[in-house]
Amino acid sequence: MAINEINITINKAVITSVTFKLNPQEEEPLAVQVYGELLTDKNKRVTTFSYDSDGWSEEQKFKVPVYFHVIAKEVFKQLTPIIYEKINGTFKALPEGKKEELAF
Repeated sequence: MAINEINITINKAVITSVTFKLNPQEEEPLAVQVYGELLTDKNKRVTTFSYDSDGWSEEQKFKVPVYFHVIAKEVFKQLTPIIYEKINGTFKALPEGKKEELAF
């Protein structure tokens, strides 16, 4: 064992974030990113990991199963009215302006 060597055991991986991205103009319209952490037996983070369905690296890339599109569609469907309400509460409609005719 080297003098600066630390003996650790990584025995757990935890997914900490999943991101859906819609790409309607792309061949694969749904992209998914997964992020997580590798932990020791005492739940100390050693490093992070990430995988991406539309990534450029083959090591990081994965194929989104077809059934997942249905799940993602339902997530977006359920979020739409919530976001719609937030937008309407934040961005008020502009009052109708006075109409003036321009003479040239």
